[in-house]
Amino acid sequence: MKTLYSLIEVSKLIGVTPETIKNWEQAHYIPQASRMGLKRKRVWGVARLKLILDFARDSGYPIKNPEEAING
Repeated sequence: MKTLYSLIEVSKLIGVTPETIKNWEQAHYIPQASRMGLKRKRVWGVARLKLILDFARDSGYPIKNPEEAING
């Protein structure tokens, strides 16, 4: 299991665009991403990713179980 997930990876897990994830973050629906590296890449850890997946599932996106989504 990975420890960090990028904006692109999170958006693919949920099936939305990266812009949607950014909008949710700006509206404070999901936890803020951590920034790392010179380009300040957005990343989320496993605990925060579970919260994001729970939010998406509760909002009607077809995510059955966060553990399944994370582990493939």
